[in-house]
Amino acid sequence: MSTIKNRSTCPISCTLDTIGDKWSILILRDMMFSDKMTFGDFLASNEKIASNILTDKLKNLECAELIFKHKVSGKARVGYTLTEKGISLLPLVMEFVKWGNLQNADETQPAKKTKYNKTIEKMTGHLMERLKMYQPETYV
Repeated sequence: MSTIKNRSTCPISCTLDTIGDKWSILILRDMMFSDKMTFGDFLASNEKIASNILTDKLKNLECAELIFKHKVSGKARVGYTLTEKGISLLPLVMEFVKWGNLQNADETQPAKKTKYNKTIEKMTGHLMERLKMYQPETYV
């Protein structure tokens, strides 16, 4: 699998080279907060990502070692799960949530308190437990 080529040594630039697009962040959001893991799960998201773009973004996230592909039972043949490296992005994604809630609030509707307002520690624990369910021998 090819690696992501960073354009500079700046940490912000390197991060943006890896996850600096709308779809990658939304896929990570869905994995973190909605327990989505299959191609069909991601296609069903409200934002309506096109299947070709979803394929490309999943490959990029896998290449960056933020997710891994594995076998799942049921209709879907494969699923995707966050790696420890992917789980480490939880505080960053939570900051997107907090910022979005504050910026989208108005005088008639104060900042939203969403289901995302769980503690980072609790969410990280949940995601780590999910990661433990899939051992390396289940990788596709």
